[in-house]
Amino acid sequence: MRANTPDLSRYPGDVLHLHFIYLAGEEISENYGLMYTIKSRESRRRVLLSHYKFSCSCVACVENWPTLQQMKAEVKEQEECCRRE
Repeated sequence: MRANTPDLSRYPGDVLHLHFIYLAGEEISENYGLMYTIKSRESRRRVLLSHYKFSCSCVACVENWPTLQQMKAEVKEQEECCRRE
């Protein structure tokens, strides 16, 4: 993916429009709309497998990054712990 720009656009009938010229073997990235900040890894992987027929191996899935809700809960828990000390 190039500097915060989508690599392609998807149109009905499985038509893809590439936004750049790619060399043979170069990776083309697509955003499937399943943001790791909102959806859990299990939820993202279930949708990707059922709709797109692949198991995601992006960094967020491999490392099981937390959602924003999980991060907020962890910060709140740490704040409460610090208040008790």
